[in-house]
Amino acid sequence: MNWNDKIQVKKGDIGEEIIKNYLESKGWIIYKPITNKAHYFDMFCTKNKNKVIALDVKTKSRLNKYEATGIDIRHYNDYKRASEDIGIDFYLFFVDDKNGMVHCQELKKLPKPFKINEKIYAWYLKDMVHLFTLPNEMIKKLSKFDSRNYLYKPN
Repeated sequence: MNWNDKIQVKKGDIGEEIIKNYLESKGWIIYKPITNKAHYFDMFCTKNKNKVIALDVKTKSRLNKYEATGIDIRHYNDYKRASEDIGIDFYLFFVDDKNGMVHCQELKKLPKPFKINEKIYAWYLKDMVHLFTLPNEMIKKLSKFDSRNYLYKPN
């Protein structure tokens, strides 16, 4: 299967486009990978030629059991290394494909993550900045690419 044909990639592409458009509306210039394969992070951004950040966009719904969202521990370690070793500010953006809420936070400003299982670290949404909520038509568009294998029913 081609990388771009994967359902998660299609949903992720929509989420990345949402964040790209948001950042551009705030004056950021966006640089994205051009290779169609898994990549280290989604974007470099610069503003006024004096600040550069890296970021990754996660397009997925929040957790059912907690008002939280998370990422693979492996990805977390990659992002942390980029932030610490390269010395670049690294941001995580979360686009919720079920309720449409969009959150973000700089990695070094997030509290210590908690483990959901042996593969996932998570943070509470209250520890992030709520940027905006997507319109219903965008939520419906994202829902077409849902790959969740269990019922979405947050507490």
